Amino acid sequence: MKFRIRAVSQMTGISPNGIRFYEAKNVVMPERESNGKYRSYGPKELSDLLGAKNFRGCGFSLDESVALMNAEGTNEIVARIGRRCDELRKEMEERNLLLDYLRRKVASLESLEADLKGFKTEDRPDLYWLSLEQDGQPRRKAAPREEACRWLEWVPFADSCLLFAAEELRRGEGAPTSLWGLALDSRVAECLHFGPAPCAQRFSTIRCSRTVVEITEDLCMTRESADRVSEFLDHNETAPGEFCVSRRIISVNGDSRSLRFDNLWIPLRV
Repeated sequence: MKFRIRAVSQMTGISPNGIRFYEAKNVVMPERESNGKYRSYGPKELSDLLGAKNFRGCGFSLDESVALMNAEGTNEIVARIGRRCDELRKEMEERNLLLDYLRRKVASLESLEADLKGFKTEDRPDLYWLSLEQDGQPRRKAAPREEACRWLEWVPFADSCLLFAAEELRRGEGAPTSLWGLALDSRVAECLHFGPAPCAQRFSTIRCSRTVVEITEDLCMTRESADRVSEFLDHNETAPGEFCVSRRIISVNGDSRSLRFDNLWIPLRV
């Protein structure tokens, strides 16, 4: 049984232009009818087109599907499919990380109001932190811009993260300033096979008291949040030499001002 291109397109779901593309690449070689005007496709052409569509459905590009259909032996096919398996494994790892990230985001947002009022004792995640250029704050050397760009390739896993000096928070004098940077969970970095440069600082897991604080457009803590943290610090000892780490949950643009909400981990002396 022979079919014309429109019928083949309907049966395979490949557009007429797509079928002509595969013909130009010698994946299919339809016969010409006696008048030479129309192409005529048989079962073999249908099978080959479905084979090419199969490879496309597996994530191969048009050119890759052509190469696979025109491969002279199985070794090339095995090598190409093996590389695709590696790509899929990497994609699945990243998708699972993203799913976990979004679930944590939802949980943080659902408990936002309660966390703005209280403190919970928990372990701070093991984090890598990269210092970014500090506007008017020469207290810490910024990481090379190339390294910052390398980190930013892993957004949303790498996100804005602030450091606050515990003693400044304890004093409660004005709006506490911050050191601005990017944070990435070491667990996520390992899964992504991402190795931070030596200029990154590591904040290992430590027992903390966690709360949610409000951060202004200037990356300072609001007066209300700072007062609440200062009052907490008056009654609790922090681990010596440790920063209070503040990592963004969400940014909100309201009618009058922009705010972001951060998880703040206060290291406790144990």
